[in-house]
Amino acid sequence: MRPLFIVCFLVLDLLASDSVSIQSNEMRNLQTMVRGLSASAKKLQRDQFQLRQQLKAQGRRLDTLSRSTTENRIRIGRTTDDVTSSLEKTGKTNEARFAELGGLVSKSRIQWIVGTLAVCALSAVGFILVRRRLSSSKREIEQTIAATRKSLEEESVKLDSKLAEVLGSQLQLQKALPQDSNRDVAGKPYGHTLALRVADEVVRMRRNIALMDPNTRGIKQLSGSVTRLQDNLHSLGYETPNMLNKKYDEGMKVAANFVPDASLRLGDQIITRIIKPQVNYKGVMIQSAQVEVSIPAQQP
Repeated sequence: MRPLFIVCFLVLDLLASDSVSIQSNEMRNLQTMVRGLSASAKKLQRDQFQLRQQLKAQGRRLDTLSRSTTENRIRIGRTTDDVTSSLEKTGKTNEARFAELGGLVSKSRIQWIVGTLAVCALSAVGFILVRRRLSSSKREIEQTIAATRKSLEEESVKLDSKLAEVLGSQLQLQKALPQDSNRDVAGKPYGHTLALRVADEVVRMRRNIALMDPNTRGIKQLSGSVTRLQDNLHSLGYETPNMLNKKYDEGMKVAANFVPDASLRLGDQIITRIIKPQVNYKGVMIQSAQVEVSIPAQQP
């Protein structure tokens, strides 16, 4: 409004000061300018009014939007608080349940572990007791077997010693006979029966002595008696060739029993046991040997 008044004032001032010299056409031009300026001023007023209305509308929309944003923020905050509270409650509930479940599991696990350890401990104690009992029983059985074996060996030594003494006495009686005599002390025809029996007993006794404990009571005396029997046989003209641990030859005049032995190499045949000895009298064989020959086991 103020520009319009200023312009009007200037125009009027010009009209008043130069009214004489201003022509009518200039007045029209000035009037036209005034009307244009007035129209422009009115348009400017309308634009300003519309702008103020738009600003007011924008302000109202901004206020509405601000209120809406505030309300949404409040609702979001409340929702967030509710969700957080719900989550906290749920978390606490779950923690309590997990703690309870963990306690139950822990108790059950502890009970299971304790039970397992108890069973293991009882099993170990039982195993140890059974093992000790078995060991004790085994020792007792072994001691009983050893004592029985020792007793049997000692008794066998006594019996063989008496037998060796008897056989030795008989050989001594035979040696006392004339060399060309063919009858015994009872007047019966004399043969090689006694010598063959002595030879068989010598082989048996030597085999038993080899299997016995060297500390067996009386075994040394028995070994001496067997040696004397062997010497008496030799003095009477009898010989018993030693075939033990010798290589077997198919040309030998022996009765052989063959036994497989996995420790032997292919082609080896060893005489490992004398069942009956070979007996020669004055260089002539009067009894063939019966032996056991070990041969290589058949390969798979």
